[in-house]
Amino acid sequence: MNRKITSTYYKWSGECGKLLNIFWKGAKNRFPIFLVNLFAASAVYSLLMVNQLVNQLDGLWHGSVSYAYMHELQIGRWFWLYLDRARMYLSPDPVTSVISLTLFIASILLILDLLEVTFRPVRYAVSLLFTINVSVLVSLSYRYMSPTFALACFLSVFAAYMIIRCRKLPLMLLSASVSLALMMGLYQADLGCTCLVLLLYLSLRLLRNDASLKELGIFLIKAFIAMAVGAALYYLLLYLNLRYYDTELSSYGGASEYGIAETLLNLPEGWKKALSSFQEYFKNSYIRSSMLPGKAYIVFFIVTAVHLIYGGIMLFKKSRLKALLFLITLLLIPAACNAVMFIAFDTFLSVQMTVPMSLCFPMLIGLCSNIPVPRNPAGGAGRVIFAGMICLLLYGNYLMVQYDQQAMYMGMKSMKELAAEIRTELQALDLYRPYYQYCFVGTPADNPLFVKNLVYEKANSYATIGTWDADDTRFVIQSWQGLWTHEMGVNLRVADDEKLVEALEDENVRNMPVFPERGSCAMINDVVVVKVSDISQM
Repeated sequence: MNRKITSTYYKWSGECGKLLNIFWKGAKNRFPIFLVNLFAASAVYSLLMVNQLVNQLDGLWHGSVSYAYMHELQIGRWFWLYLDRARMYLSPDPVTSVISLTLFIASILLILDLLEVTFRPVRYAVSLLFTINVSVLVSLSYRYMSPTFALACFLSVFAAYMIIRCRKLPLMLLSASVSLALMMGLYQADLGCTCLVLLLYLSLRLLRNDASLKELGIFLIKAFIAMAVGAALYYLLLYLNLRYYDTELSSYGGASEYGIAETLLNLPEGWKKALSSFQEYFKNSYIRSSMLPGKAYIVFFIVTAVHLIYGGIMLFKKSRLKALLFLITLLLIPAACNAVMFIAFDTFLSVQMTVPMSLCFPMLIGLCSNIPVPRNPAGGAGRVIFAGMICLLLYGNYLMVQYDQQAMYMGMKSMKELAAEIRTELQALDLYRPYYQYCFVGTPADNPLFVKNLVYEKANSYATIGTWDADDTRFVIQSWQGLWTHEMGVNLRVADDEKLVEALEDENVRNMPVFPERGSCAMINDVVVVKVSDISQM
């Protein structure tokens, strides 16, 4: 028995040594790319980091301090509790953003290795396309949980890396399944990263025609087993934590209906939602990932498709079956990116869930770099067109990131100035007391004192501070409370939903003038009401 244990130990240690050797051999090539990405990202996101900007959603509600507890556990994010404790609940910038960027960059570097991208300019371009992206920016704007997003992304890619690189099944299952379980315990949407990496690695092997169908089948079985074990481990750890904290899953995002049987029954609906989410993202309208028009993505997809079709034709001459399988892998990309849609039934696409889709073009470009282009005028023109497309994509990403940051910066300045003016008026009216309750009715961005520049029309909604809808009472209360607590540093009590609804329906409030006019602040029904914009049409 001892001999078997010793033999297993040496086999595993030998496998680990091989993996570490492979990893460190490429470190010399990765390090310059890592530094360029970190320097470029720090410069691009400097407005956010220096000014400690946050989005107008949970970012504003929580600030730099996170106390992940029952809510996170009840929606399946059990590991978040332990990660928050490990960093003692604090997430100050710029340190937090630098740590998060490091994990995002490490993720794309692992992907470059798996896709065997060797041409240095492509490695820089592909990595920067992912690093400078709205999906990364929005993760950073949730400052209190940006390390959670970033670590989830890294673990999802690392799980795929171990499935692909690790040859010993026990070691692969241990490392990949644990990574998957921890990732899903942080943020389930990044399951799409694992699926996309595995899918496009399969595309690469088919395209290169360097693996038999049997070998590819074994790889798929390995991947399926690893993901199944990872899912089972996730559910086991989740329910152990639910039992320990004496709680149960909530209905938020369909969390209470998580399960393998439910996932299988949800496959047709999940496919529809995955495809519609993919289309929605690349329409570039509801969620804007680039300053380029949505139609530009159609052109980029056509250019990429032409390149991949050329590679497929070359493959078709060698193996028709592999060419067909190669086409199928490309058609499955939307499903892979939005794999979470098959699990979380009631969820909807939000900008923080788009990391897997933001990897699409970088990974497809990496895949295309493996296709040899003929050295003739047509091939030269193709290279120029493809290089131009990459430059335009990067430029569009950069501009969109800047617009969103500028919207957060200007919006936060206006909100803080508006809040300061309101505080001054409340003090003048002797209505400024820590034991009073306050209702703020109307949309702050519609106040005549609120400064809005042209970026508000083109920025994503998460970045347009102060545009929250007065009808969404939960949004209004948490946003105002977050503003006073985290941005103004004032212990001012914002009244609850019931008081806000009562104020919105009160005719006296409706007839009040808008701040800063005289009479815009008043004590009504034991609550201090401040009318920040017109609500007559509500």
